[in-house]
Amino acid sequence: MARALIERVAQAARERGASRLYWQTKTDNARARALYDTLAQHRGFIRYDYML
Repeated sequence: MARALIERVAQAARERGASRLYWQTKTDNARARALYDTLAQHRGFIRYDYML
C-alpha cells in the first residue's frame, strides 16, 4: 500500500511538471527506509531545525 501511495504521488507530481519528489523519514525508521531504498536514492542529507 505504501509503495502504491508513493507511486500515485509521483504520478501527480509528473502531471504537474515536477522534475523530482522527495520526502523525509527518521533515521531509525528501518521498515520505511527498506521500502524507500527500493524506490529512490538516498543522497545523504540530514535535516536541521532552527527554532525561532
